Amino acid sequence: MLLACAALLSGPAYADMQVAAPDGADKFCILSPSFCDERTIVSAPLSDMSALKRINATVNVSILPEALDTALERRSETQDWRVVLPDMLGACVEYATTKEWLLAWEGVPEGAMRLAQVHNPRDPDPTMMHMVLLVRIDGGVVVLDNLTPVIWPADRTDYVWLAVQDLSDVNPRQWVKPVGAPQ
Repeated sequence: MLLACAALLSGPAYADMQVAAPDGADKFCILSPSFCDERTIVSAPLSDMSALKRINATVNVSILPEALDTALERRSETQDWRVVLPDMLGACVEYATTKEWLLAWEGVPEGAMRLAQVHNPRDPDPTMMHMVLLVRIDGGVVVLDNLTPVIWPADRTDYVWLAVQDLSDVNPRQWVKPVGAPQ
């Protein structure tokens, strides 16, 4: 019995669990397959941080926040992911996908970027989900978020991580629920 307990304790402390993709993700992959193509997992060099900061700030001020007043409007908004142009209306999904597209165009490796669905504990609606862009850089994973101009390390946010495009696999169509912040 003692040996069985020791074997259990010596194994991995946690493992990411596969989960269903967020609403709208599959449709977005069909309409915009380059966002969901297989990728070689890489880390962006620290020199890309200037591009991350510039694109994060530019997109955060250029997309007009979409007013979603009811729970039904918020849920239906997550069904239609898209990349938007400046001065167009958008919600968190549009901010994240637009940042990913612009960063890839600037040369940030696509294999370093993934989308993540989170719950912000500061949101008074416990059912409200939020989308952010994760970028793996040398030294860790950072979060680009339309709610802040600051690019935070993923492990320094207070988000509840609900679903992340799998950072350990070449298939971004696979989503996982990480235990703790994405690594």
